[in-house]
Amino acid sequence: MLRRELMVLSVVLVGCGDPKPDDSGEPYDSGGDTDTSDTALEDTGPDDTGDPLEGWIDIAVATDHACAVHADGHLACWGHDATMVVSNAPYTGTWTDVAIGSGRACAVAAEGGVTCWGDDEFGLASEAPGTGSYVEVVMTYGDACARDDDGQVACWPSVSQLPGAVPPGLVATQLAAGEVHVLALDASGAITAFGMEYQGEVSGTPTSTGWTGIGAGDGVSCAIDAGGELSCWGRTEMGLTNPPAGVFTSIGTGVGSVLCAIREDQRGLCWGGGAEGATTPPTDVLFRQLVGGSQASCGIDTDGAIHCFGSDSYGLVSAAPSST
Repeated sequence: MLRRELMVLSVVLVGCGDPKPDDSGEPYDSGGDTDTSDTALEDTGPDDTGDPLEGWIDIAVATDHACAVHADGHLACWGHDATMVVSNAPYTGTWTDVAIGSGRACAVAAEGGVTCWGDDEFGLASEAPGTGSYVEVVMTYGDACARDDDGQVACWPSVSQLPGAVPPGLVATQLAAGEVHVLALDASGAITAFGMEYQGEVSGTPTSTGWTGIGAGDGVSCAIDAGGELSCWGRTEMGLTNPPAGVFTSIGTGVGSVLCAIREDQRGLCWGGGAEGATTPPTDVLFRQLVGGSQASCGIDTDGAIHCFGSDSYGLVSAAPSST
């Protein structure tokens, strides 16, 4: 199984214009005015009260860098910058969703197109669908798939096996991606898996319907059933296919061997194998999104603030945006 670990060359936080720390030495917070009462995007989705989400609305984590999207549409990225994922991110656009692979990242623009940046050796950035009506993007280590508002799924680059693997007629309501595979959930709660596999993360996909959520990691796939229980299949190492018991409402997708899910009381739980602390979310935080990472895991709380925990060797914890 492919594993990529990179030496630390630089750690920066960049967002909406300035790629450097301020004079105080604190990480640059990209947001400017973060009062989103008048600027929240319509497609950020309501919270449980029916109001638009405020603060940070989406987060993606890789081994050594992370990106997040704010409700006002601005993007922040931080961490290791060897492939320019941090410094070359599109900070001047208005974004609704973000995903990260290995040395590459993609985001969905408010207008519906997808932009990718970072390592473009195989055409991930140059082949990204810059126009469309996309609402979600996910990434394997080097490839990407996006879902539009009709549920149609497009994958790229063309040299990848993923574009030809998308099942004909697939209409998805949610996507998730692992190291080399993709999961799609449809309106009936059926799960479709496609791509490569190492240890049954594709072929072991259940054929039943009624699933309510999906997530994936390196060599592993997971889903939440109608009763809120987690099931995982694929790679058995580090207990990845033995998720915690309980009633869960969502499960995150991350690049690495750590998986995280949110319980019905909005507390987070993580499992698998990663750096010290990467499987230990704060117990006093109520989450609305939580994703696992092999070095650090990150989540967004119900107020829209970002919380990262685990190793800070790449600055994933200390350089995360500190404001909502």
